[in-house]
Amino acid sequence: MKSKILSFALILLNLLTFGQQQSTNLQEQPTIIVLPYTKSGENPLTVFESSDNIKQVIRAVKNALQERGFAPKDLQETIEQLKKDRLANSLIHMPENDEEALYAEARPDIIIKAIIEIGSENGLNRVTVSLEAIEPSSRATLYTLKDLTSPPFKSNDFGYIAKRLLEEDNNTEKFVNGLNRALANIRENGKSITVEIHNGPNSNFKLTDEIGDDYETIKDIISKWIKDNSYKKQFRQGKNSANQLDFDDVKIPLRDENNEPFTVDDFAKKLTIAIAKICSKKAGKKIELPQFIVSEGKIRVTMP
Repeated sequence: MKSKILSFALILLNLLTFGQQQSTNLQEQPTIIVLPYTKSGENPLTVFESSDNIKQVIRAVKNALQERGFAPKDLQETIEQLKKDRLANSLIHMPENDEEALYAEARPDIIIKAIIEIGSENGLNRVTVSLEAIEPSSRATLYTLKDLTSPPFKSNDFGYIAKRLLEEDNNTEKFVNGLNRALANIRENGKSITVEIHNGPNSNFKLTDEIGDDYETIKDIISKWIKDNSYKKQFRQGKNSANQLDFDDVKIPLRDENNEPFTVDDFAKKLTIAIAKICSKKAGKKIELPQFIVSEGKIRVTMP
């Protein structure tokens, strides 16, 4: 009897210990892609592929996060697939830059940008890493861990140095916990995007056009739609003129009713359908969807 009680106590202790270890892991398993941070004008593909040392550090960051619940996309494999796609579609104009093309190819839930500095002095090597987690659709920064610097090592294996750096002082756990809090906040309050709707030179419908007998204008109805369709009705209206209607902060959910990622493009499609229906009511016939552009968390719609 005593042995059974002891066995049960040991099992319970192991479960509690496992639960404590898992507390630093993400509540979900979001997909990520880790890539080197690039300055304006730099190409992330070139920066990554031109340096084995950078590759080693990126791999160390990816492995550290994978061990803590992330589902990483391999950057090298993503680049190779992107090259194959571009070769297969060489006759099709592809306007996006390489970084945007990487995101479109990988479709990650989270982008991890790693600012990497590698230094050598007197035969000793050190690595400095800063990590920035970015929500892809809104491009909002979720969490940043700055200026982690390793002690000097004799090793030329920069991946090993980066691994030691990430393990030191629970640095990876700090990053995961901060990101976990940011994701929990988004799940609760939504993610922020901006919306701009304007009259174009060829627009047949104006924001100030009235619909019905209640003197409601098209922009009045659009404002109501934004209010009703923003997450938990959280939004803030900005510039409001005869030619332009801005919303500086519109909250949209992290995921839709099917638990699929809800993107800025998803919201833009719903918004443009709503605008087309409003204008169709004004015209008394079906109107085509208005043109729109989505870029880094901003929707810009031109009235049809």
